Amino acid sequence: YFVADAKTIRIVVNITHEAYTHAGDLKKDLEKVLKRYSQYRFTLASASFVVDQINSQILKSQLRSLFASMIFIFLAIFLAFRKFTLSIVITVPIALTVVLNFDFIALLNLRLDIATSIVASILVGLIVDYSIHLAHDMRSTNDVSKTIENIGMPLITNALGLIAGFLVLSLSKLALFRNVSLLIALGIGFGVCFTIFSEPLIMKKVLKKRS
Repeated sequence: YFVADAKTIRIVVNITHEAYTHAGDLKKDLEKVLKRYSQYRFTLASASFVVDQINSQILKSQLRSLFASMIFIFLAIFLAFRKFTLSIVITVPIALTVVLNFDFIALLNLRLDIATSIVASILVGLIVDYSIHLAHDMRSTNDVSKTIENIGMPLITNALGLIAGFLVLSLSKLALFRNVSLLIALGIGFGVCFTIFSEPLIMKKVLKKRS
């Protein structure tokens, strides 16, 4: 329809949800069609194009921020424990949890958007506590079974409490909250398992080599 100056025409295109999730491709297709009419000037505008552009930049920025956070966490752990190898071992469950989080995004057919991209950072902050707690106890007892007996149940109880809290969001009508809650719950569950079962075994081998 024509706007006030009677020289400009505005064309409104209603798109489906599937087209909305591929707004970048849609914009390119529209530009190809409109460029055929070189005698006219055109401008494409849509909130979906803005969101798509933001989402397309998320992966690079997310990888940079995760890499930076892992470095800072490693340095903080190293300053606390003063052991280079031990610091690496402590970061193993965190790294595994982050990798698995992106696997879940792919398996559940979710998009890496603004909402799902923050999950990895949240998991890093949660799992690092479990890992440090276990490493501290393991260094004191020097025994895998004793360490798991000492802190296994507290870690699992804490993880279950957090999972239950985040799963409340799965009752939301907004898919954004449901997706985030599911990813965080899965991440915490597998993160605490990585911490309890993988970290003590790695630490045991490290301590054996030193003895």
